[in-house]
This record gives sequence, structure tokens and C-alpha cells, in this order.
Amino acid sequence: MRVPLFSAAARRLRLFVVSMAMAKPEPSIFDDLGQGDPQTDAARTLAAEADAKAGRTVANAKVVDWLKSWGTPDRKPAPFSWRK
Repeated sequence: MRVPLFSAAARRLRLFVVSMAMAKPEPSIFDDLGQGDPQTDAARTLAAEADAKAGRTVANAKVVDWLKSWGTPDRKPAPFSWRK
């Protein structure tokens, strides 16, 4: 009887693929979006709008520069200039 050389490896791969397909997915930071308390969501929206109206924002160019520095040796700190 001939046994294929990679039969055990193929069997392990099939089992791995099946187990991954049946596994529960990792939780996401976005899982609870839209499922929160409507009053809390409304309060957070009002607080964010008040921050924007008061000028507690960061310019897009500063955010872009900050993000472009990720993964480089000279990574910049987050541009929260309004928190000073």
C-alpha cells in the first residue's frame, strides 16, 4: 500500500482550516457600535460637538504628519496641542 508523502500534512491543514472556520471571531473594538445606551451616545455626541465649537481640535496636517511618522525611528507624539 502506498501512502502519499504529504497526506498527514494535508490532513492537519484541513483540520486547521475547518477549526478556523468554526472558531469564534476575535472581538473587535467596533463590536458595540450602535448598541450602546442612546442617552450616553447623545451625551458623548454633544460633548464632541462642544469640543469642536470651542476649538479643541487638531489640524488635519498635524494628524497626517503624526501618522506618517508611525513605523519610523523618529515617531512623533500624538498632536494634542489643545490639551496644553
